[in-house]
Amino acid sequence: MSNVLFISYAFPPFDFPETIQAARYAQNLKNYGWSPSVLTASESRAQVSKDDSLLKLISEEINITRSFSLEPSPFLSKIFYHVFSEILHLPDSKIGWYPFACKKAMYMMEKVSFDLIYSRACYFTSHLTALKIKEKTGLPWVAHFSDPWADNPYHDYGKLAGFINRRMEKAVIENVDAVVFVTEETRQLVMKKYPSEWLGKAHVIPNAYDAYLISQREKRKNKKLTFTYTGSFYRGIRTPLALFKAVQFLIKENPDLHKHITIQIVGKLDDEYKKVIAELKIDNIIDVVGKISYLKSLDYIVNANVLLLIDAFADKESVFLPSKLIEYIAAENPILGITPEKGASAELIRKTGGVVVATEDIEGIAKGILFYYKKYKKNKLQNCFLKHADIKPYDIVFTAKKLVKLFNQILTQRK
Repeated sequence: MSNVLFISYAFPPFDFPETIQAARYAQNLKNYGWSPSVLTASESRAQVSKDDSLLKLISEEINITRSFSLEPSPFLSKIFYHVFSEILHLPDSKIGWYPFACKKAMYMMEKVSFDLIYSRACYFTSHLTALKIKEKTGLPWVAHFSDPWADNPYHDYGKLAGFINRRMEKAVIENVDAVVFVTEETRQLVMKKYPSEWLGKAHVIPNAYDAYLISQREKRKNKKLTFTYTGSFYRGIRTPLALFKAVQFLIKENPDLHKHITIQIVGKLDDEYKKVIAELKIDNIIDVVGKISYLKSLDYIVNANVLLLIDAFADKESVFLPSKLIEYIAAENPILGITPEKGASAELIRKTGGVVVATEDIEGIAKGILFYYKKYKKNKLQNCFLKHADIKPYDIVFTAKKLVKLFNQILTQRK
């Protein structure tokens, strides 16, 4: 077995979408001859929400080392966020983990002979930690980007923060042996500002689903046509407002629609959005399930008649491919994507037979809901997901094997 130092702030039981992906790869690398030793943050110090069900994604044989992270108390968290996240972004709110993670990583080096470093982000502090260890040890290094860093269109960097983050990103890209992106669109966006010869070290390995986990869910029959959205919303970036207005429009045209359709929001929903539901008088069709564990959310995904993806608005092409969409296609249920019409998400949804509507197209969203309702009444909803669509490239069995192939290539090049 080859040994990999696996650096990721996001790891069980921390409740981030990235946590699921990091755990999935850590668990599967060992199936292909690589033994991961995970470096992450201490549970007792990290000021983040936790989901203990995520611990079930990793076996006890995975070696996990946790280091102290200097993070603000809940009382100071708002001040910390505005100072470091909104003004400076250096590079994120977890920078207080960096010095302790570097020290702990060197301690781990004394116990295990590592062949390679592998870091995952978000959070980008993980990459800065890996960069420091790379400088000290000279070990080959692979950095995995779940989102763009300096080019993220939803991070409003100021001049100073933008300059510093570009410098940080460049140091990472320049020093890695390979950098992995989850979409080709992100690869092109990030790498276009660097020397052309650096493009050869950039690879695409998408987010992954676990077919076994999906297969363990018990299927039930819904009394109504059930649309299901899972996940969070981010004020001013990804919101449910267009969906809510589309539902209001539909109810005005079809007052009895609530007898036939329900729309589930599975995840935390801020009070301001709950207020909008009441004001629009759509509470008889919108079912706010609330925040639940990741494993329970899979039950809702599997048992939906139609899955809802809601993405952030983009002026042009969207480079993002949310990990929840990968879970959706694994369930093989029809998808209504409220997402930029050009981009990675839209392309995958269309490939699987789903419907894509622009994020602010209220009339289009209403038409999308009605499209699936008509299919449902004709008992043809099952035909709206193309069973022949090739979704295997997103299976963790395939993606982990692809990552390991990259690891082995790097080691071979070093010999």
